[in-house]
Amino acid sequence: LAVIEPHEGGSRLVLVRPSGEREIVPFEGVDEATSVAWGLDGELLLASDPQHNVWTWAEDADQPTILHMDPSSSGSVRIWIASDPRYARITRGRDTDIGYDFRTSIIDLMSGDLLYATSSCEQGPSYFSWHGDGPDAVVLGDSCQGASSDYHLTHFSGGQTERLFEFANDEVPEVWSSPNNDLLSLAFADRWQLYDLPSRRLLREEPLDARGTTLRASHDGRFSYRLTGTSLAGYDGSGAERWRVDLGIHPGSIVSSPVDARILVNSGDCGGLTCIGFIDGEDGSTRFTDEPRFGAASWAPNGDALLVGPTEWEGPLQWMDLDSGETHDLTLECGSPLWSPDGEKLICNETCEAPESEDAPRPGQRLHLFERGLPLAEIPCGHYGSVSWSPDSDLFAVSVTELGESPEDDRKRVVLFDLEGEALDLGPSLALRGWRPGAVR
Repeated sequence: LAVIEPHEGGSRLVLVRPSGEREIVPFEGVDEATSVAWGLDGELLLASDPQHNVWTWAEDADQPTILHMDPSSSGSVRIWIASDPRYARITRGRDTDIGYDFRTSIIDLMSGDLLYATSSCEQGPSYFSWHGDGPDAVVLGDSCQGASSDYHLTHFSGGQTERLFEFANDEVPEVWSSPNNDLLSLAFADRWQLYDLPSRRLLREEPLDARGTTLRASHDGRFSYRLTGTSLAGYDGSGAERWRVDLGIHPGSIVSSPVDARILVNSGDCGGLTCIGFIDGEDGSTRFTDEPRFGAASWAPNGDALLVGPTEWEGPLQWMDLDSGETHDLTLECGSPLWSPDGEKLICNETCEAPESEDAPRPGQRLHLFERGLPLAEIPCGHYGSVSWSPDSDLFAVSVTELGESPEDDRKRVVLFDLEGEALDLGPSLALRGWRPGAVR
């Protein structure tokens, strides 16, 4: 687990193992480390420093090396790793004469080569999509003219950058591309267009009403769907319409399953409540659950269950098994629910009366841990911040605040919990910066 810990009046980046063993990362000057990420399946640690440089470090290396630097940067740095962990996307904020902009770079972590970068003055991108696992991407940015700037859509592929379309400032569409960048959807104010991206051939063009949406896709990109009013249409990989369903109501949200072809529909218009339904993305067959609910449903990461709202006003949230329809009540107050990566467990918090400081009483939280909707453990009332699951879903780290006489005197620590609620104090920490992928280390 990467954490920022206090050190000699400043801070430093360290790796903490579940045993409590700490390893100092030898990044000189990486005090803030506002962005930390793991590349190459956890073999390479990336971190930014206050001077906006991005460093890399591997455990078998004595010293870190600078991966990327940009002297013109003046704002925050963020690092994302593609599905293929060989590639990283780095964005930097920057103050310019016409405002604050962001610049994006794509880097090959194996070779260290810069594969793509926005031009020196771009006010963007305002859309970015990896092509499959990376490193190819679709990028929407503008032409650096402030409020009057035109926009352009660029496709970076095979080491080459191709400008696809240009748009006037007052007609910038909502852009979406399929997971493999085979289809490109452009939703303008009055029309919707679907293109075959490799050839830029127009496949479909339809009017777009005020309640229409742009295209969305299944998790694997095999099919896509689009809502117009109360009608939802499904398309195959060539853009051909395969089915159309009239829901009779305008959905509040439509979300693809993280694992299969199902589409979750939250109606948002069901006698003042929410009706939950499912559409099979393969053939358009539809079914709705029996009971309307207060609030929308959300997928578990494994696609086997939902977190759903109560059937009665002020009732508890519920865990719903999708195979059996079985439900289990969670706590009456279940704030900030956080699924484990395996989709089997869930953490949520409720407000409680924790020990208070003398000058400013502050309520605390009690953490509840559930497995498949059943209570697993309860973490006593305290002042908890961010929570982070381990990749194997067997542990979770919590940032805990020990209150001082005033907020300036508060101290933060990292505490590691197992599934029985047993705690291991990992020591002082200013912030959590994420788990290493793969095995828990």
